[in-house]
Amino acid sequence: MLDQFTIATKGGVVLWTKEYAEISGNPVDSLIQNVLIQSTRTESTKYHSGAYSLQWTFANELNVMFVAVYQKILQLPYLDDLLLLAKRHFVARFAEEIKALVDPECTVFPTFDGFDEEFERVWRAVEERDERERKDKQGVPRKFEDTKKFQSTAKGAKLELEELAQANEMAIGRKQKMRTWNERNG
Repeated sequence: MLDQFTIATKGGVVLWTKEYAEISGNPVDSLIQNVLIQSTRTESTKYHSGAYSLQWTFANELNVMFVAVYQKILQLPYLDDLLLLAKRHFVARFAEEIKALVDPECTVFPTFDGFDEEFERVWRAVEERDERERKDKQGVPRKFEDTKKFQSTAKGAKLELEELAQANEMAIGRKQKMRTWNERNG
């Protein structure tokens, strides 16, 4: 379960945030101070702070980062997709407002409250797709009749003989049709 999703400038100004659980401490601040500002960045886009794991991505052209915060003990395989889609939707909707923030003549801080519903839709869609993919991977258990163990039972052996006899009859029927065709066209 996602505990928090934050969109902030690389300098740490929070543009939009949504909390789904109470967060102890401030893991996003820790990420900014310990990884981004101190240039201890690695190629990894994951960071652990206390009981939380953070995963992020950047919209470099706008100097904006997108951070997902979740319990360290969880694995959320859909986070890459969520970050990518949230970034895509947010940038498409608010690019002009974000660009205005760096303008020295900007006197009004824009609000990004309208992103709440859109983020919820994106998150729900990503979770649903992940759930479907997981179910597809698990597949449906085989029926007993489809197993080798069933074939070793008397009923299975009888069914297998019947299937072989049917296949044999079909092969004989095809041969007879070929002979008839060859006699007519031959």
